[in-house]
Order: sequence, then C-alpha cells, then structure tokens
Amino acid sequence: MPIFYRKSDAGDIYIVPELLLALKGLDSQFLTGGILFLRQVVNGRIALDINHLRHLIEFLSGGVTLARVNFNLHNVTLPRTWFISLLQHINRRDNVETKLFDQLLALIRQVLSALVHGGEPAASFLFENRGMADMPALRELDIAPICRALGLTTPKFESWYGQGGMGSAVHHSTTDSPLDGLVQLCHESSTPPKQQLLPKNVTRVTFKSVDDVRRALNANPSAATLLSSLRADAPTFVPGGKKITGPEGRGSNAEGEAEEAGDRPDADTTDVADSQNLVNSIANTAAPLPQEAIPEAQLIIARKILKGYRRLVLQRELQQKRSPVEASCNSIHETCLKLSSNMDWPNGLYYKKLYLGLIPHLLICVNAAIVKKKPPTKAPVQPELNVEEDIVDDEDQDVDDYHVYDKFLN
Repeated sequence: MPIFYRKSDAGDIYIVPELLLALKGLDSQFLTGGILFLRQVVNGRIALDINHLRHLIEFLSGGVTLARVNFNLHNVTLPRTWFISLLQHINRRDNVETKLFDQLLALIRQVLSALVHGGEPAASFLFENRGMADMPALRELDIAPICRALGLTTPKFESWYGQGGMGSAVHHSTTDSPLDGLVQLCHESSTPPKQQLLPKNVTRVTFKSVDDVRRALNANPSAATLLSSLRADAPTFVPGGKKITGPEGRGSNAEGEAEEAGDRPDADTTDVADSQNLVNSIANTAAPLPQEAIPEAQLIIARKILKGYRRLVLQRELQQKRSPVEASCNSIHETCLKLSSNMDWPNGLYYKKLYLGLIPHLLICVNAAIVKKKPPTKAPVQPELNVEEDIVDDEDQDVDDYHVYDKFLN
C-alpha cells in the first residue's frame, strides 16, 4: 500500500523494516528509523492501535534520552517500564544518531493535539478497532502518559532538574495516577545525590552492571524489599505517592538540584537543529537482513505443509460456494470411497477404479433424475381432511426412491 512508503531522494522506502530494526536497537540509525516510521504513521494518518502508538513514543523518547548521554545510565531518571523495555531491546551503547530529535518532539505534539481536540486527526487512533474521534473519555487516558514522555525527553537539552516546574511535574506524574513510578539509576563508583532530595515517588537504584539493573527492575514492584539487595537504605518503590511537594519544598530543593546537576553526564546538544530538510535525504535506515541458508530437508517439509494448507483452504472455499446439488454429489462420492476401503479388490486396483468411477456417476444421475421428477414444492391451502392422504403419498414416493437406489447398488 502506498501509505506504508515514505518519500526520499532515493525513491519510495518501505517503512515496516525500519520499524523492525528500530525495535531491535542494533544499528546506529535505529532511532532515526523509528522516528521516520512514527512520522509516516502520524502524518499519513495510518490506523494504529493507541496502545501500540503510545508504547512506540515512549520507546523512542527513552532511547533518545539514553542516546543523548551516550547510554551512561548513571543519574538517569525514567519510568520503570521504560528501563525494562529499553534494556531488553537496545544493544547499542554509543554512536547512535539523534539528529531527528526535534521531529520526535513535533510528532508527540501532533499526537497530543489530536488526543485533546479529537475529530478527524484522532480517527486513525484505534481502540478495539474503532477510531477515537468521538471517544473523549478514552482519549484522556492516553494524554497523561504522552505528556510525561514529552516532559522526560525535553529537559535533556541541559539538565533534567534545571527546567523549573517541568521537572517537578514529571517527578509527581505518578501521584494519585495509574502511571508507574520513576526510577533513578546511580552507579556505585559515583557519588550519589543527596537521599533526602529524592521525591517519594522516585526510587533510586544503585548498580554495578546492567544486569543488576535488569534484576532489580524485573522484581515484583509491590514487594516491600524491592531493590534492597542493591542498596540497604534504598526507599520502597511506591508508585502512588500521596504527598506533593509544596512551593516551599520546591524552593528548598533548588540548591540540591543544582548540586546534583554537576554529577550528571552532560547531554549531547551538538546535533539539535531543524531536521525538516534532512528527512527526504535520509536513505533506507533498514540494513538488509542476513540471509541464512535453509537446509533442503526443511524446505521439503515446508513445501509439504504449504501444499496441505493450500488444499485445506481451497476445500473450505469450495464448501462455502457449493449448491445443494453439488453438496449431495460430494456426499455420494465420499460414501462410495468409504465403502470401497472395506472391500477386497482382485486384480489390483482396476475394479476399484471402475467402482469409484461408475457407481458414483450412476448414483448422481439417479439423484438428479429423482430431483427433476419431483414437482416443485408448493404450499397450497388444502382442507385438513387431505393431510393423511398426503402423508401416505409421501411414504409411497420414499419407498419408490429406495427401490431405485437399491437396484443400482445391487
């Protein structure tokens, strides 16, 4: 379909392979490919489940966040589910392009606008295979997660904590909401930020390796001892913190936030520019998939399975298109074939072939003659006194039909 091809100077490029390689996170352009896919979906209004769209936005936002600090996990604060997804899919650790970062922010803004205002732009967002143009209550459920994705991604230009109310709003995005809590990673070899400055809905994880992070985040978040094996004084992971820091609390944290920023890896801002003119010049980001040699034995088995599957599909299609007469003919053939399997046939299969060829043909002819002989069924209004006579006539006709079949079978 044309909507799944994006325009470029090198010609039309199929976007689905770009999405697959973006989710694998193996190539240095995996974020570029994912953003180009998202751009085609949003601008082309391709129908997509809203949950899949939200997960893609969160995956790209988290990937950009890590890429801009060269995948240095120390002092990075993201939602728990983001870390789990990113650490499972992304295998790159450096040299990942983020030149379409501004395009990602613009696309998130378009999605938010469609969710807020509804109408035709939201018709391509699907919930249970239905467009969300006229579902304001359902659209509201996705506004908060996407707003948080925008808030977590944007402050990386300088410092996560240096954006005034934005950082505080993201910190408390889990308060009295179904969104999962935030996790701050801290490497053991680095000086951790002051413990008392950490909001209650943000859990700090001290780690030595990426495997430590995976084990901690994949643990049961409702357990009271979550993350305690990594750090004795680590706070319990509480997704729904009840207290919101007031104006005084935010003011008292200003010095601590500035102090923490000095220990945080600086985000790379050299490639932040207007990339609108670069989109059409980007060639296919999906590298050719490796071709693996398939053994001949597997090919033979695959051909047999495919042949049987096609035969089954054809039979189902024919059964749906059969008329009553064709269904009757098929039943006669199946009956004869079943009877022939229990008979002894001399001289090989010669007489069996004659039986299966001649007998079904004769029965079909007799059946067609009987159907033709019978007058068309009508429902005339008759007195009640003739009902018994009609029953007797029908029984006589059935007896005659039975004798005709018995004559041909014997």
